[in-house]
Amino acid sequence: MVYSSQERVEFCLFLTRGFGMHTWLLRIILIAAMVGALSTSAFGGAVVWLTADGGFYFKEYPSVTTPAEAINALVAGPGPAETALGLTSAIPAGTTLRYAQFAANGAVINLSQEAAVGLDDTGSEAMFRQFMYTLGQFGMDVNVRVLIEDKPMSAYLQPVPQSIYVAPFAPEPTPGAVGLSGKRITLSPGHGLYYYTTYWTTQRGGNCGYELEDYHNLRIASYLKTFLENDGAYVQPVREFNMTRGNGPGGVEWWKHAAYAWLRDAGYSCSVYASSSLVCSYTGANHSNDDVRARPLASNLDSRGNTDIYISIHTNAFQGDCSGTSCPSGTDCFYTNDQEHTTWGPASITLAQKTHDGAIGGIQAAG
Repeated sequence: MVYSSQERVEFCLFLTRGFGMHTWLLRIILIAAMVGALSTSAFGGAVVWLTADGGFYFKEYPSVTTPAEAINALVAGPGPAETALGLTSAIPAGTTLRYAQFAANGAVINLSQEAAVGLDDTGSEAMFRQFMYTLGQFGMDVNVRVLIEDKPMSAYLQPVPQSIYVAPFAPEPTPGAVGLSGKRITLSPGHGLYYYTTYWTTQRGGNCGYELEDYHNLRIASYLKTFLENDGAYVQPVREFNMTRGNGPGGVEWWKHAAYAWLRDAGYSCSVYASSSLVCSYTGANHSNDDVRARPLASNLDSRGNTDIYISIHTNAFQGDCSGTSCPSGTDCFYTNDQEHTTWGPASITLAQKTHDGAIGGIQAAG
């Protein structure tokens, strides 16, 4: 679900309450997108592929002019031209489209069983975003559902184990006559350095000469942390915010490490920081899925489930050869309003709208 604006910025926020298949959530995501090199080719529709560094690439096709054509091209998978560019897809080869239902502001995509082959948390997110971003050029990214054999993708993911709370209780917020007094907010800068099977690496590549998103996200979150605390909130981190702390297990400063590593160091249980791989060390496995799960799982546990809002900071950028309306630009605010979390639907929509309006107002005021 999306609120959109054509104002272009270089940061994004994800605001959520909780995570997991068995908890009630309030999820709000504010995403900003900027586009790389543009093509001079005749305008057509774009299909979204994945780059080697985990980013998204908008490739234009003059023959793609409708949502159905774009979705069919996406499900068909990358061809020789895309492969030559190093582009891939999170949709497994052999997947077919059972049906696609399009509405004025969204779509329901139902895929064949092959889409569940090897599906994990990282892959399901990438697959969903490929569909959502591809539909965005047609204004159909407000309410997108991706199913596999009529079931939500989450039905095919590895179950989240029961977490054991071992981290210390958070201190009580300081009472005061300020707007967020008494509120507990988990602040999660996205990505960070993690261990990938045999070596340490970042989760996102660089764009346009800017600092890596893995690191830039934490810098932005540091400012937000200050603002929230000044307004009376207790902020619970899931990454290291002390930028003067020394090196961690990856050989660089602790603040550059991903959440799973920091949560392990902070005393959380293995069921929080390694719920997918079940490898309870900093290394020894691909900890990508662990990191995706660890941040909201920690938020669920902090203060025995009394965290009010989960906020995740991301800095999204796109690459590609799209042009015209097929190129993403502006600021989007996503929120969850699915069947699993209907209790939080109205509050999620309200918070999404207020967050979006506030962000756009700040961008416009800054000129």
